[in-house]
Amino acid sequence: MAAKRAQADIPTRLIKVEGAEHEGTFWSGKLFGIIADYLKQTL
Repeated sequence: MAAKRAQADIPTRLIKVEGAEHEGTFWSGKLFGIIADYLKQTL
């Protein structure tokens, strides 16, 4: 999805969380902060 967004010239940032599942431990406070910062910069 990140590649398609970049091709469409949509601001994109891919964040890989090593060893984390898509649910559960993936959603950490640190990650929420990264997402919030991205949204503040792009919206």
